[in-house]
Amino acid sequence: MKLQISVALALLFSVPAAGAQEKPSLPFSDWGSCPFECCTYGDWRATKALDAHQDRSDKSPVSFHIAAGQSVRAVTGVVITTKYGVTQVMKPIKLGYLRDAKAPKLSLAAGDVLYTLHYQGEASDLFW
Repeated sequence: MKLQISVALALLFSVPAAGAQEKPSLPFSDWGSCPFECCTYGDWRATKALDAHQDRSDKSPVSFHIAAGQSVRAVTGVVITTKYGVTQVMKPIKLGYLRDAKAPKLSLAAGDVLYTLHYQGEASDLFW
């Protein structure tokens, strides 16, 4: 049940009125998300020296340097998807039954296509 709710709440599934399914534009940026199981923001220790850039590009100007062993505080982050996975629903499924709800949060039909954007941890992925 927890897995179903996690998947349903993470789903960003959208089908335009014309019937053709919209695909996520790439690169897809998920601000505030963590990229691995048990990921948290907060105090981290640099394992090697590195440069912090003004933008997400090695070509952007360097804002400051971080020495190996130096503590830094991560306050937020972004997971960037450059290639999504494709999943086709094989049989109808209803997901995301919440307490006191009369219907599931999501109903998928056979043939629907989901685009996997990234793993979120706790057996949950972010879908489009």
